[in-house]
Amino acid sequence: MTTNADADAVADEPQPRPRRRAPAGAAVLREDVTEAIRAAVFEELAAVGYARMSIEGIARRAGVGKTAVYRRWRSKLHLVLDIVSALAVQGLPAPETGSLEGDLRLLYEVTSRALRHPVASQIIPDLQAEAARNPEIAEALQKTVREGQDGVASKILAAAV
Repeated sequence: MTTNADADAVADEPQPRPRRRAPAGAAVLREDVTEAIRAAVFEELAAVGYARMSIEGIARRAGVGKTAVYRRWRSKLHLVLDIVSALAVQGLPAPETGSLEGDLRLLYEVTSRALRHPVASQIIPDLQAEAARNPEIAEALQKTVREGQDGVASKILAAAV
């Protein structure tokens, strides 16, 4: 017979997490396909710009069907925002040089190099022009970039403190 104390002790022990399974018949998203699509977005943005970019063109460049793109992102805007977010957040490392000045210098150098990249120098002005024409894009891009910058800035300041 188990007592309440025994039951409480068992309840406090970490329980194995049940494995999450995809529903029967659900597609499993392959990472290599996702990466091919992301690369195709950069190529398509650089080649034709945001306004003329299409899911069909991205799928063709990635060598996948349109459904593979739509399984991952619901629209062209969401796809581009995901890419920009990944760059803004993951593309900027939080340097750890041992000094606030060193961290800021290194962050500036990395950011400067990234902005001078040939693909970035084609894509960024195009996205800025789109943002000027479309308030939804402007707001979403601003929010995405701000969150990335705030995250890196918080890490640098926390390390300095």
